[in-house]
Order: sequence, then structure tokens, then C-alpha cells
Amino acid sequence: MGHFKAYGFLYGLFFVILLAWLQVRSETLVISLGETFKWLAIALIFALQGLSLNGQSFVRGRHCRFGICFVLSWNFLLFPLLVWTLIIPNVSELLGLGFFLLAIVPTTIALSVSYTDLSKGRLELALVSTLVSNLLGTVFVPIVFLCFIGDSPFSHTAILSLLKKIFLILVAPMLIGFAVRSQWVSLSQSIMPFKKLAVEWLLLGIIHQSFIQCFSLESTLGMEFSWTDLTVTGVLVFLLWVGVSVSVWWSSGRFNWDRSTRIALFFASSQKSICSGLPLIMLSLALYPSGYDEGLLLLPLIIYYLIQTILGAVFVQKFSSASQINGDSNSPD
Repeated sequence: MGHFKAYGFLYGLFFVILLAWLQVRSETLVISLGETFKWLAIALIFALQGLSLNGQSFVRGRHCRFGICFVLSWNFLLFPLLVWTLIIPNVSELLGLGFFLLAIVPTTIALSVSYTDLSKGRLELALVSTLVSNLLGTVFVPIVFLCFIGDSPFSHTAILSLLKKIFLILVAPMLIGFAVRSQWVSLSQSIMPFKKLAVEWLLLGIIHQSFIQCFSLESTLGMEFSWTDLTVTGVLVFLLWVGVSVSVWWSSGRFNWDRSTRIALFFASSQKSICSGLPLIMLSLALYPSGYDEGLLLLPLIIYYLIQTILGAVFVQKFSSASQINGDSNSPD
């Protein structure tokens, strides 16, 4: 039960994608929940994310400014730069867009914080840096997508439409969640035990609908799902994860940081969020509707999440073992 609780979402990812493929392939009943479900689900996810915001975390992390800048530079500058220069020129346009979207989404909160804690890292730094990354990513991802992909990104109509959708679907629900946590403590405490499970189920529902659309489109056009593209994506994502992980750990060693700080920065800088990333990608694609295959565009993020979750646990074991040997998790590396 402990194993399933820890990795249940990963099994769910495999299940909903396989279910979508089997449903379309066998022409069985395919239930389409439509656009209304997607946007309501995304709004609810961000409302639940708002429940996780803790003002005290920002107060405790006010002395971590340089570490936060390090995380943000990797999340939104260096990671996209690596993808833009090394991967996008060597893949198809559609796959390149998927990697572009992976590159610009913020880091994960829960996974970074939990892995940092288990690795004896600096917990408050991991928490505040991931919170700042997700708050900034709420606006950063749609705007960057519109600027690099959309038509006439700086037109008055486009900017107003973008700001309206960001506020209604992302910002307002998050503020409501934060207000519930701040003003109705007992209510928020009763919701928090179910938050993780609720977010995971909503994400799985969105992913299932995206891949239903993906496989249905291919069936309608008389195409078969390209397992070659899937394999290539998997290999490239794995190499990207290795490259980013090595680069983040190496670059953190150029500063006079202790080991616990480097561990927190490593997880916060090298990971990508599926909880915030997937809704942000869906919103961004809606800004520029061009019949994009949403399922395939989500593949790089989904595979990256799988790899960082599974192999990240290996680093947790390595870091925690090293800390026990050193006898002091805060000793300089």
C-alpha cells in the first residue's frame, strides 16, 4: 500500500493513456467531457494549489534571495536555453513545440520539497523557491508562449484576452484557495488531506481527454500512433534530464554553498511540475488554436515527470546516505 500510495499517480498515467488508446482503437464508447470540464478542472487545480500557499514560508525564506534567483534562472532561462539550442533544431516542429512547453513550465512543489526533506536538504529554501517559481510561471508560461508561437503577440486584443484568461482560470482560483487557508483554517485543514488525491484525479481526467483527442484525430486522418516518435521522445527526455541534473549540480558547486543548500537547489532547479505545467500548457494552447495534437505535446512533460520521480528517488538515497556518512547534513561539500 505504501508503494502504491507513493507511485499511484505514475500507474494512473500509464492507465489513462492506454485506456484512451484502447477506447479509440476498439471504437468503444468514448466519453468526451468537453472544454467546460477542462477549464473547470484547471481552475479547481489552481484553487487547491492556493490552499498550499503559506505566507510564513515567504517570511522564513526572505534570506534565500540568491538561491531563489538560482532556481528561477534554471527554471525559466537556462533550461529553455538548453532545449532551444540542443533539441528543438534536431526534431520535428510538433515535437519541438512539446519540448518548448516542457522547458518553460515551473518546477514542482510537492516533489521538490519532499525529496529535499528526505535528502536532509535545506527545506525552507526548497519550499519558498518552488512557490515563487509557480507563482511566476502562472504569468510567464502563457506570455512566453504567445510571444514565441502566437500571431501578433503584442496586439491589444491578444494581451487583453491573455490577461483575462490568466486571471479567471489561474489567478482568481489560486487567490480563493489562499483566502480559504488564511480565513477559514478549519475548512482548509479538512480539505488538505484530500488535496493531493483530488489534484491527481483531475490531472488524470485532463490527460485522458487529451489523449482521446490525440488518438481520435489520428484515427480520423487514417494515421497510426508513431511509436518511433514515442521512443525518440523518451530517449531525448532522458538525456535532457541527465544533462540538466548534472549541469545544475555542477553550477551550484561554483558558489560557496553548503551541501544541504545545494541539495535543495538541485531538486528545485532540475524538476518540472505536471500539476501546474499541464494546466498552463492547456491554457497556452487555447490562446493559439491551430489543431495541435494536445496528447503528443504533453508527452515530453509526462515522460520528464516519470523520469524525475523514479530516478529522483535514487538521488534521495544517495544524498541521504552521504549525509549519514558525513554525520552532518550542513557540512560544506
